[in-house]
Amino acid sequence: MTNRLLSHIVKNQKPLVLRAEETVQAACRAMREIGAGSVLVVDGDGCLCGIFTGRDAVRLLAKGGAARDAPLGKAMTRNPVAIEPTCLAIDALR
Repeated sequence: MTNRLLSHIVKNQKPLVLRAEETVQAACRAMREIGAGSVLVVDGDGCLCGIFTGRDAVRLLAKGGAARDAPLGKAMTRNPVAIEPTCLAIDALR
């Protein structure tokens, strides 16, 4: 498994992608509906600007934020590290 190319592992997957203006509540609902653990967050140009996970939701709620009103752009983890699809799965784990 770790010697397989990332492109082979993710080729049939459709990631959940939402705009930074969407609310945390909308993201959590979408994640629950499809069983996703994260959301790729894009800016107005459709470029990746962050990733939102359950951990980000917990951080927001622990600080007293409201999921209904908070935009993903405020709650997400910014500038996620990405690697090329030609890399091996072991490279992603590292």
